[in-house]
This record gives sequence, C-alpha cells and structure tokens, in this order.
Amino acid sequence: MTGELKDRLFETGRLVLVSFAQIAFTQKPLQGVLVFLTIFLLAPFSALGAVIGAFVSVVWGTRFGQSVEDRHSGQAGVDTIILGILWGGALAQDLSMDWLFALALMACLSLQAPVGRLMAKLALPPLAVSALLIAWISHGVFKTFSAHFWNHPGLLPFGNWGIVAAICLIAVAFFWRSWRGALLCAVAVVVAAFGSGWALTELGAIGPAGLWAFSVAPAAFGVAGGYLSGTPLGLKGGVFAAALAAVVWLGWVFSPLALVLPPLLAPVFLGIWGALWLVLGAERSAVLNVPLMKTVDLIRSTKAQGGKVTVLSGAVAVTPEPLPTD
Repeated sequence: MTGELKDRLFETGRLVLVSFAQIAFTQKPLQGVLVFLTIFLLAPFSALGAVIGAFVSVVWGTRFGQSVEDRHSGQAGVDTIILGILWGGALAQDLSMDWLFALALMACLSLQAPVGRLMAKLALPPLAVSALLIAWISHGVFKTFSAHFWNHPGLLPFGNWGIVAAICLIAVAFFWRSWRGALLCAVAVVVAAFGSGWALTELGAIGPAGLWAFSVAPAAFGVAGGYLSGTPLGLKGGVFAAALAAVVWLGWVFSPLALVLPPLLAPVFLGIWGALWLVLGAERSAVLNVPLMKTVDLIRSTKAQGGKVTVLSGAVAVTPEPLPTD
C-alpha cells in the first residue's frame, strides 16, 4: 500500500468520524467514535447505515465539489448519517427494497444545496432537513408497496445494559463538548421523562422516549451545548429549544398528522430554529458562519485551559502605524 493511498484512507476515516462527531455538535474524531458506539449499542443496523451514509458523503464531497468547510467540518455528512440511522430498520429486515437506500442517499445529497440556500435566506442552520424529507419520502414509498419502513428487528440487541452504556457514552460526548449544555440537557430529560410519564400514565413512570430522548435532549443540547455553547444566552436558548421541541412533539403525536407522518426529528429542528430566532433575532445568521464559530470555539477552549487570547481589532489592522510590540 503506497503512502498516498494510506493518507487518503486515513483522511477518509477521519472525515467519517468528524461527521459522526457533528451529531454531538463538535468536530473531534474521538467524540465521533463515542457517537458511533452509542448508535451501535442501540441499533447495529442503524450504525451500519450511518457508516455507509458518512462514507458516501465523504466520497460525494470529494467528487462533486462540496465546500471545503462543510467537508472538513463534517457538517456535510450529518444528513446522510441521520438518514442511515433512520434506514436501519429497513436494512435489518433484509427486504428486497434495500437497494433503494442508495437512491435515498443520492437524493439526500442532491437536496443539500437547495435546502442550504433556502435556510441561508432564513438565517437558520439547515441541520438535517434533507435527511428528514427523504426519510418521509422513503416511508411513503415503502407504504405504497405494503412494506413497513419503521419495523426494526435489530433494536436493543444488548438489552438494558446496552441502553445504559449508550446513555453513558453520549453523556461523555456531551460533557466533553459543553458541561453546561450537558447539565441542562440532563435536567430537561428528567423533567420531560417523568413529567410526561406522570401526565400520560402515572406518577413515577417514564414517558415516551420519542419525547425526552429524541426531541427534548437533542434540542436542548443543540442550542445550549452547540450553537450558543459558552455564551450567556446558551442556557436560556436551551430551555426555549427543549420547551418548543416538547410542545411540537406532543402536538404532533396527538393530532391526525401522526397518522400520515411520524415526527422523527421535526420537533428537534423546530425547537432549535425557534430558540435561535427568539434569543438571537436578526443576529442568528452568525451561527451559519463556520469560520467564525470555529474561531469562537478556539478562543473558548484556549481560555478554558488558562491560555491567553490576543485580539487584533479592525482599527489596529488598518492603521498605517506599526503594530506595538511591547
């Protein structure tokens, strides 16, 4: 194996892990490993679909000109990873329609550019809207052929210990990214889980995981630990996002809309968008500036480690006088 081929394989693997890390709103490959293991412990076939999706996104980006920032930050791979997770049930069923997964991935990647342009006009992050739309279309296609897209025979192969391990792994990934965001996420999950359990069943019971695990938790952390991590508005935005996601999920599942389409990640996306809109207003476009957000993360991590940060203001940068050296 030549050195060039080794470098390409290493870079491909790194980009795949960085894409997984973006699920936890970070770019560190080791956190990507934690996210992958979390998915694997809960649903191995979903983990398989996610790996295929991430790899296809990396190859697609190299061949068809995804922006360097999107490719190297892992953001371009989030859509296909999410779609791969949602396709896990279909892949586990060993159906003759599994070949449609390749078409679904291509359609998802093709949607990224127009969805990105639309969301840029709204000054909101695209998140994984392309994956959500293609998942809903996949559900409709399977239903047309009297097949069940959401049946997942490969769920929870490791039982309760797998669930506990998965929760621990994703908690580590979240705390690694932002301990404040992780704490808010934990509080929001407890409130949503036991609050919905009490309201829908009985006191002390745990409510539906679709609400607290797949709507409230990612919405709360996405804002408090992701887009607004380390800012005074982070916790406030996280609370808004969690509350909005919960309201959307409850309104969706108890309405006729649930008979047509499952909510999937729609409550998460609406919760995050709504929180950014409420908290940042017109300034929300800043979260779309990848270089700016990387700079903010670098400054934040440097200060957290006790380092010093020097900022050159615009006024100094344009002055004809030499820069001070003492």
